[in-house]
Amino acid sequence: MKLFDITSIHNTLDERPQEFENLAQRNKFACGFVNDDDIADKTMLNIGCGFGNFELYALRKKCKLITAIDVTDDNMSMLKMSIQDKRVNFLVGNAISLNFADNSFDTVVAFDVIEHIPLNTETIMFKEIKRVLKNNGVMYLTTPYDSFFSKLLDPAYIFGHRHYSKNQLLEYAHNVKFTVENMLLIGGWWEALSVFDLYFSKWVLRKKNALEKYYSKKLEAECNEIKRKNNGFMGIAIKCRNSKL
Repeated sequence: MKLFDITSIHNTLDERPQEFENLAQRNKFACGFVNDDDIADKTMLNIGCGFGNFELYALRKKCKLITAIDVTDDNMSMLKMSIQDKRVNFLVGNAISLNFADNSFDTVVAFDVIEHIPLNTETIMFKEIKRVLKNNGVMYLTTPYDSFFSKLLDPAYIFGHRHYSKNQLLEYAHNVKFTVENMLLIGGWWEALSVFDLYFSKWVLRKKNALEKYYSKKLEAECNEIKRKNNGFMGIAIKCRNSKL
């Protein structure tokens, strides 16, 4: 087994969906980045649902229906047991070949997914998201940012974990005629520490983050400051609108 083979230890710690208050700061940011108006009474698609954290958040925000897909069925039994709500549908799916009809969803989210799809298929993913979005629908996406320190402090970078620049994401969006409504740079030094702790604790020690309680409040304060100044260097978040008319 490769040291950084993510799929082979996908749920090593037997994790379960967590309510918003219990999430790591990076996951809190992803949830909070999505406007409430794009969740309430909306039909949603979550590409790369992981442990189901966003599904709990979307239910809390009164989504109409959310389809949650992941590339393998590793967590499907756990997810279906943990979240038993008729508004949630868990499926195995692929970001570059979405098995849904055109104009199916009001909102699509893809948190830390694009860096894991096959290289040079990013535009295909954007085209697929555009296809399944309704007119005036929105997409929210996060990914590691292509900065010197983000790559330096990412142990998985040398194993092919990709990082993206503003210009790359803007190009993917413009290629499919998305309107970019928001773009934020996120994460600072405390986020960098938490990512390193995550990798070391989960992939080497095989336990939950060793220092999480120590830096959780510092992460929250850092996140609020960076959102205000838009001067992060660890990640990038983008919101696009599908204006077909």
